[in-house]
Amino acid sequence: MNPAGLDNWGVVDERGMTLLQKYRRRSPSGLLYPFPQAPAPASALGGGWTFGGTLQLGVLWDGGDEDEARFERYTEWTDEAFANALSLNASNAEQGYYLDFRSGAIGRDDQFYSLDAGRFGSFRLRG
Repeated sequence: MNPAGLDNWGVVDERGMTLLQKYRRRSPSGLLYPFPQAPAPASALGGGWTFGGTLQLGVLWDGGDEDEARFERYTEWTDEAFANALSLNASNAEQGYYLDFRSGAIGRDDQFYSLDAGRFGSFRLRG
């Protein structure tokens, strides 16, 4: 449903668009580059740290023909409520530290988690 764990409700940032071209550019494969999104609002935690996050909840219901041989090959399409996307991020602009956690389909067989943390110009941990 959301394999990249991205925020589906982001607001387009007009500052990210150029005035030199009327239309969005395409990649070498012909796909459109995505619209740049405005940074999500963040709350101050103290000590120079800011924090933000989103949670997307949903209900999945399927009806119709489920007899296709590969219908549930890589996903779990059972009728239930689930957390479709969760994202948490924190950063400290003064010291250069950042943390970005994303996950999706929490509690299902096809769930995923992603963590990206580090210090700009020094180190990076991904998993």
